[in-house]
Amino acid sequence: MRIYREYSLLGLSALNDFVVTPAHAALVVVDMQYGSTHPDYGFQRLYKSLGMEQEIEYFQERLRSTVVPNIQRLLEGFRAAKAEVVFLTVGSARADYGDFCSRRLARIRFWRDRGIEVPYARVGTPDLEVISELAPRPGEAVINKTTASAFNSSNFESYLRSKEIDALVVTGVGTNYCVEMTFRDASDKGFLCVLVEDACATSTPEMHARAMDTMSFYGRVLPTEAVLREIGQGTTTARSSR
Repeated sequence: MRIYREYSLLGLSALNDFVVTPAHAALVVVDMQYGSTHPDYGFQRLYKSLGMEQEIEYFQERLRSTVVPNIQRLLEGFRAAKAEVVFLTVGSARADYGDFCSRRLARIRFWRDRGIEVPYARVGTPDLEVISELAPRPGEAVINKTTASAFNSSNFESYLRSKEIDALVVTGVGTNYCVEMTFRDASDKGFLCVLVEDACATSTPEMHARAMDTMSFYGRVLPTEAVLREIGQGTTTARSSR
């Protein structure tokens, strides 16, 4: 990561010198719902209609082989550590999508003018449900948003504050969209942030890599195994806190 290397040379990487402690951390699973991930729903169905087979193949393979298995491991680890788990979804609570921002409404008009089915999920439809492989357990928070960042259109922040959470471990889709927007806002809000590189995905490896690079300014970028070790659930003992 070129930018992160320059960042490190300036000594600013020390700002990310923190350790995730389960008592005050939350695993955040961003938009791992049918409308964002499944080939027969939402955006993947839209991309198929537009002839984007190469992007779909890459995305689906990354989800199957890497992202879903690693989020499953993280869920198991955080649950075993008695740490907080929060699922985010994105979708409208209105039939006319009237609770969406103007930019999204403009996109909806663009698609409809061209006879394209709107890919956005709505509350009460299968598109908004978290995929079965990652199904939330009773008592785990599922928070819906209508914007890319969960901090701009939901009670996400107030929920975290009520649980005395100060660190977020972020996973999900898309790396350069809802994941990145939520991650950046979390940093601005004062949360310690960890992005799990091998538990995120987007349309192309290039987009994913660029997002990893820029998000390294706002928090730590780690693989799944390193996060699990840190919360005491990996293959070796967790490193000590500073």
